[in-house]
Amino acid sequence: MLMEKSIVMRETIRKKDAILVLTTICALLALMISIALREKLRSLDGGVIATFAANGCVWFFLFAKELRKKPYSLVMLQWFFCLSFFFLAPVAQYFTNWFPWIAVRSDEILIRTNIVLFIWTISVLLGETLAKKRFKSSSNGIKKCLFPKIFSRADIMSENGDRLESLLPVLSCINIIVMVVFVRQVGFMDLLSRSTRTDVRFSSAGTVSMMIGGMLQAACYFSVVISVNRFLKDNRKFIFLLINAAALLVTYFPAGLARYAIAVLYLGTMLTLFRSWRDNRFFILLFTMSFLIVLPFFSAFRFGTMEAFDFFKTAYDVVFHISDNLVEPDYDAYTQISLTLEYVDTYGFGKNHILTVIFFFIPRAVWPGKSFAGGADVAHTRGLFDNVSFPFPALSYIDMGFLGVILVGIFVGYAMKKMDALFWDRIDKSGKAVRAYDYLYHVFLTFFLFLCRGDAFYVWSYMTCYIITWYMIVKASSIRLFRNDRYMARW
Repeated sequence: MLMEKSIVMRETIRKKDAILVLTTICALLALMISIALREKLRSLDGGVIATFAANGCVWFFLFAKELRKKPYSLVMLQWFFCLSFFFLAPVAQYFTNWFPWIAVRSDEILIRTNIVLFIWTISVLLGETLAKKRFKSSSNGIKKCLFPKIFSRADIMSENGDRLESLLPVLSCINIIVMVVFVRQVGFMDLLSRSTRTDVRFSSAGTVSMMIGGMLQAACYFSVVISVNRFLKDNRKFIFLLINAAALLVTYFPAGLARYAIAVLYLGTMLTLFRSWRDNRFFILLFTMSFLIVLPFFSAFRFGTMEAFDFFKTAYDVVFHISDNLVEPDYDAYTQISLTLEYVDTYGFGKNHILTVIFFFIPRAVWPGKSFAGGADVAHTRGLFDNVSFPFPALSYIDMGFLGVILVGIFVGYAMKKMDALFWDRIDKSGKAVRAYDYLYHVFLTFFLFLCRGDAFYVWSYMTCYIITWYMIVKASSIRLFRNDRYMARW
């Protein structure tokens, strides 16, 4: 009886949390739109408004529905992204008649873009439905995921996360060495600002150097979150947390990093540290504020040094000019889809962009037909800066048109639902039992919004470094030395 009352009370609290979060987000959206639309510069087309309204209502409903189910998930972030980048931002851009990079967009291309996004939405929902039907909550269900042969051999997704703690001495030594190398080659003060930070070259081959650097960053991240988990279990054992947290702050200081790295390293650590977020809806509020305030704030370091940085002026500009960001290049995802439609109309379908994203590590000397990033190809035809976004609908449309949008949408929906289920269906909310996959899921979660925005060619390459590093750590923890009880007791 008491247990039933507890369950009912918890569900009531969750519903109240969801309503509070939705109300807060709606208020923020309404405020930003009202500020952004203070000057209406164009006459409105009924077809454009209707398609925007239809997509926006669908995405808001899907976001609210997922928010009631889980505190956070990949599916939720997908609809949050659509609502923010494919509805809120482009509506403000449409009313003010100013789109990033290209300024003016015709009503016809806007309607076509909204139709592509509607087809994308239906395809993602279809993929989620297929995943839900195929996934089984039995003990063997975990082996029936995206790569059944790999996981059925090692059952790696169910690996006990506590075993990874045996590698903390090794990982800590690696982090100390990397920190010393970065400080000596780059300089301590130069590491603190993105405008002065330079990449350490680990190889003459660009892809190899990038992957080594990405894997070292991933090793630092995993050592921190494993240390956090160890500290939460035993507050006396904080030495590894102290070492790895110091290495993280020095080697990868937030103001010196790209925004995706800030989100992965620091938001991922917070997800491990604050386990109460698994029972409330605070994460999505923090995520919203991060994209509205925190990440734009750290973007200021791309153009100025730490010594010349004016904290209060930057904070004032970010907070009191939030709505101005909606027409800035950071919100160019919708524009890039419309430009992709025009690119295909003029030049025809592209070649190998999707395969280039997947097999980014193959050098062009081996694969002469390897494409460049899709966003860069589209940008070059317009004479634009090539570091632009390129969301999934654009990536899928440039190679295969509507068929690509449908197929890639189904795959993305299927993969999201699977990965969410692997985490939430087997999670220990008390935090006492941690699986190796729990660490990897938080990487997926923090990377995902950047993967949705694109260009996936770049984001997926760094995400792959984290996946490989995680796999190596999990497999290394199964070595007999690290499973020795005397060794474990010593640390």
